[in-house]
Amino acid sequence: LLQYHGDRIMKGMAAEGIPARIVKGPVFARKLYRNASDRPFTDIDILVEPANLARANQVIAASGFELGSNEAESYQLQEFKWLEKENSSLLVELHGDLVHDTGMRRRLSLGFRELGIIDGEAMDTPAALLTIAIVHAAGGHKFHRLQLCVDVLQGVRALRSPESEARLLDAARMTGIELELAIVLNVTGRLFGEPHALELAGRIKPDLSIRLAKKLITTNTLLRVNSREKIGSRLRRDAFRWIQRLAKARPYAA
Repeated sequence: LLQYHGDRIMKGMAAEGIPARIVKGPVFARKLYRNASDRPFTDIDILVEPANLARANQVIAASGFELGSNEAESYQLQEFKWLEKENSSLLVELHGDLVHDTGMRRRLSLGFRELGIIDGEAMDTPAALLTIAIVHAAGGHKFHRLQLCVDVLQGVRALRSPESEARLLDAARMTGIELELAIVLNVTGRLFGEPHALELAGRIKPDLSIRLAKKLITTNTLLRVNSREKIGSRLRRDAFRWIQRLAKARPYAA
């Protein structure tokens, strides 16, 4: 049902001349996993340019959905939550940027334009998918599910050429996620014994924010999210979020 409604909405976007792309769940399942059923998802995420949010919202409303989030707050967060009128368990999220925390967005941003640059002439390239997975784990969420790191693991495994690796590192510099790249790849590599992830993480020169964050985001931090020690895990992940907000942007040469 989610894929059906996602396809309907995307056809509506195309009819209105609104450039859009579906990201995360179904794309990860199709592109990164050997069996798509190994990667369940609970909503459809659609990304457009911020300037197209109003028109895209009209398309989703005309497709039988009603807004389930505050409109003013949604514009601030660049995230609109739409529920199907006849079945409120069907959720479609419209994004103008995959980074919703306004305090972090001064440093890092991942939107439709950036993904287009990362992809180049192709679509849903390994570098773009891994960039999305890293932002999803550490920018959109705070490592609250191991599935977030499994997506990153699968994304690392999809990087099969030096060109893809170089494109990933260029993407990290362009979008401002070098801190997140280093931390997410480091903890994912340690969780799953993936040397490729650790090697990629090591290519980011560690500054003070990266060194502090590595002490906070450990394998135990992630494994204790739903354990008796979940409060300690939550405090560490909250502290990491503050590091993200306070970290300085690194210079980027286009």
